Amino acid sequence: MPLWHLCAREGGHPQGGWRERAESPCARARVRKRGKGKRVTVNANSTSPSRRRFLKASAVSASGLVLGFHLPAAIAGRANRSEVSNDRTEINAWIRISAQGDITLEVARVEMGQGIATALPMLIAEELECDWKDVGMVFASPSENLARKGVFVTMITGDSRSVRDSQQYLRLAGASACLMLRQAAAQRWGVDVAQCVAGGSRVTHLKSGRYLGYGELAAAAAKLPVPKDVALKDPSAWKLLGKARGRLDLHEKVNGAAQYGMDVRVPGMLYAAVAQCPVFGGKPVSVDSSEVDRRRGIVKVLEIENFVAVIGDSWWRAKEALKLLKITWDFGGHEKTDDASIRAWLEAGFQSDLKSVRLEGDATAALGGTKNVYESTYFTPFVAHTTMEPQNCTARVADGKVDLWAPSQGPDISLGIAAGIAGVPPENVTVHRLYLGGGFGRRGISQDYVRMAMLIAKAMQGPAIKMVWTREEDVQHDFYRPTSVVRQRVALDDTGQIYAWRVDVASPSVLAVLRPAALKNGVDVMPTDGFRDMPYAIPNLDIRYAMRNTAVPAGFWRSVYHSQNPFARECFIDEVCALIKQDPVAFRLKMLAARPRTARLLEAVVAAHRPGASPTAGFGVAVNEMDDTAVAGAVEVSIAANKAVKVERVIVAIDCGYIVNPDTVAAQIESCAVFGISGAFFGEINIKEGRVAQSNFSDCPVMLMKHMPKVESLLLPSGGFWGGVGEPPISVVIPALVNAISSATGERIRELPLVRHGYTLA
Repeated sequence: MPLWHLCAREGGHPQGGWRERAESPCARARVRKRGKGKRVTVNANSTSPSRRRFLKASAVSASGLVLGFHLPAAIAGRANRSEVSNDRTEINAWIRISAQGDITLEVARVEMGQGIATALPMLIAEELECDWKDVGMVFASPSENLARKGVFVTMITGDSRSVRDSQQYLRLAGASACLMLRQAAAQRWGVDVAQCVAGGSRVTHLKSGRYLGYGELAAAAAKLPVPKDVALKDPSAWKLLGKARGRLDLHEKVNGAAQYGMDVRVPGMLYAAVAQCPVFGGKPVSVDSSEVDRRRGIVKVLEIENFVAVIGDSWWRAKEALKLLKITWDFGGHEKTDDASIRAWLEAGFQSDLKSVRLEGDATAALGGTKNVYESTYFTPFVAHTTMEPQNCTARVADGKVDLWAPSQGPDISLGIAAGIAGVPPENVTVHRLYLGGGFGRRGISQDYVRMAMLIAKAMQGPAIKMVWTREEDVQHDFYRPTSVVRQRVALDDTGQIYAWRVDVASPSVLAVLRPAALKNGVDVMPTDGFRDMPYAIPNLDIRYAMRNTAVPAGFWRSVYHSQNPFARECFIDEVCALIKQDPVAFRLKMLAARPRTARLLEAVVAAHRPGASPTAGFGVAVNEMDDTAVAGAVEVSIAANKAVKVERVIVAIDCGYIVNPDTVAAQIESCAVFGISGAFFGEINIKEGRVAQSNFSDCPVMLMKHMPKVESLLLPSGGFWGGVGEPPISVVIPALVNAISSATGERIRELPLVRHGYTLA
């Protein structure tokens, strides 16, 4: 069984908590209990009363404290409390406290296994001075975010930004609420607020020892103005942050209550199976549906833009009917595209399209002035996401309103797409929040599956339509990690150190495909990530990029170019070290003299290394900096005569500044190890006759449970900044793995995946 299908530790594998299962009816709003009957999670879905009606009902029994922060005020460090009314119909807030003392915290970002449904509430709870057992979370509503002009700042989730981008305003939300509760207690007792301290979900009067629970103070605190200036706690005073805490979403995922897109069922719902042109850029010319028009359960056949959909009363019937359609496609002239032509197209860019991205010193002169020049070319192919939950979306367009159940990394983006296609005001769209069975960038900006579901629902008008892609459709119509060719030349001085480095990168631009407005004067610097921002001190550095877009759609992939370029960079360093007979670790440490933080991590993973007894054992290292985080990786392997590789240990040291939940950070490192090893060995999408050759896990495999190595996480936060965690470890796992194999075999690997060279996982 593939490792991504089954994992003992939720969050410890790339797909988070996704498990394939038969569709079950959408559950009603769930209330999870823990400890002394405390409510910790409420999730509303399609068949339950709306969240707004739920808030109305709960307000009948208790008036509570609700805090909301408008976007500009939050950024400026000021907070504006939303109006609090008895029925709360207009409330959108980070914090709700009931009269019974239950604390519900809003989570705006998307939970896809990475643990932010716990980490973000921890940021608020630390400053709120509450008891963690009283805390629950709900996913924030995109509709309320729209109505309150961006109260939740942003919902898009990716690029390891959830904690580092939102920690400031979330902590301010908690601190402001805490001060208001203290002020409410001081007013009730007629004492100075300075004499009232908060802790453990209650406020205590220092002199008398009297105390009041947050639930008793909530109604009065809600009437107070939100403080404009509040002080955040010094990290030395943290009681919750930096401590391991159980995940708030784990119980739901274990007992099956968590709602994923594949779980959605709505009364009267119909199902859609779709077929897109097998050649990228093509579209249907004609559809002969005569063999399916009278089939049992088939409602309609639709030809929409660049795809065909069969609508039925079950997805299986729709999918089987789809096979019987006779579709004539217009391939758009791309039917001759293949791997060879794409590779040639990339390499031709070195002659015509190179643009300067970073220039330090004079690398050209330095490279021409010495005989100690080494060069090499590295290649990485297109790679699919293969999220464990295939692309799916449920949509309903009726009476000028839209309901959308989209497993999306950007639910606010989904709302805008739905409104645009349906031709309705954005406030007429309701996006129901769901858990994601994997994201990795596939469900971020490139929301083609949302667009398709909306086009179908608009054409059908009335019933909810659940569109589900087959795994084959998912693999063959992805937005793939770009292919890339990297050409490098270095010059060494008399001491054997690199003093000039020229890098040419030819690759498609993800921004040109998904966010063309983000290009600066037509130049995209992202494809040189890992080179233009390398941690090494090089006196003469010349980084150039050739944008070479193809018919194959490129998209964000977990760490994107940092999953490619550090492979080329770190493996080239080892290649040079082998030629000049220098130790790869010592060689790197000299170049990291100005980066003591990163050097410390490299020393840590080397210190943790335990050399193997086998003569075929290999050891490799790599370092990188990305997402405001420094990482170092080491991999230990043993290799059999038939090139079967046993990955024995993966060691990753990380400095992300501050750590919210150590358990989540360790889980992310484990996840990156799985993702990186799978990608390095098997990650490849081949193009033949304009279409993807792979179709399913049978020819697009992932590592199995038996392949899982021991993963050792060295958490070495230095404080003073907030970095990302979910992607940086991949950037060192892949090159450290390849370097370990090269150290054992002497074979220099310049192209991925490893199966191209006869290697397989043991």
